[in-house]
Amino acid sequence: MSVRFNDFIKVYTEKGIDTILRGAPSIILAIADVDFRRGRENSIFSLAYMELYAPTLGLGSCRAGVFENIALKDNSPMLRLFNIPKDKKITGAVMVGYPKYNYPRLVERNPLKFDFLP
Repeated sequence: MSVRFNDFIKVYTEKGIDTILRGAPSIILAIADVDFRRGRENSIFSLAYMELYAPTLGLGSCRAGVFENIALKDNSPMLRLFNIPKDKKITGAVMVGYPKYNYPRLVERNPLKFDFLP
């Protein structure tokens, strides 16, 4: 699937709908050296841990996949927008904010049935 930045800008300018960050109040960017081969993989792992930790702080989080696809392109406008140095690249992004809805209880589940094998 090819992500074209102009299509998302068009929806925003014509209809006022933010289809990239969807109104998220904050975004966390992972960056790495341009020549670091494992930068993307390291970012994915680090951001996954961050997403697991976010609820303990009362935060909601979501991967910004469309943003990542645009930022990973060569000469992406996101690099200039976020003032990323020339020797760095954006390798991942997560939207973060306080969730609109709160789920204070877990869903009731049937007890786990198991047997120990000798």
